[in-house]
Amino acid sequence: MIPDPGRRRQAGARATPSRDVAAPSRPADRDALAVLASADGVGPATLERLLATFGGAGEVLRIAIERRGAADLAAALRVDGSRSGRVSRSAIDAIVGAARDAERLLEDMRDLDVHAIVAGDRSYPRRLLTIELPPRVLFVRGSDAALEADVAVAVVGTRRPTDLGRRTASRIGAALSRAGALVVSGLAL
Repeated sequence: MIPDPGRRRQAGARATPSRDVAAPSRPADRDALAVLASADGVGPATLERLLATFGGAGEVLRIAIERRGAADLAAALRVDGSRSGRVSRSAIDAIVGAARDAERLLEDMRDLDVHAIVAGDRSYPRRLLTIELPPRVLFVRGSDAALEADVAVAVVGTRRPTDLGRRTASRIGAALSRAGALVVSGLAL
């Protein structure tokens, strides 16, 4: 079921997060935000659009697991196959998959000792709030305090690395860490 149109914003309007976003206080809301942000194709702009359209991550996931979930999400977001600012069909399919696998995704995070930091948390890096569209969710393994390091290096790669690529990235990340840099990655697990 598509949410009440009175609650939805205009589908073509640009989604921008507030710099004063409050972190969800309920664990279920935080978990829903982490699950939604983990779906392939859901970056900061798409996540903000989903939250603005449906009112919250839990509502998006609730709709996604319904029998007509993908169709309802697509209708509300005016999905198409282009890159014109609309949400792609593959992103909708990934949201539905993430919603159906939510418990497994959360269990995998716990098993890997990964936790989510959301915008509004005290440990959310202040520097990120200065960019135009800061990510609403960060997936962290290790100390939250490290996120305020003076030197940070991003490691960007693929979700399907070769063995050589995996070994090379590991050596580069380890060397950077030994040099005192905070190593940031997309956490493609």
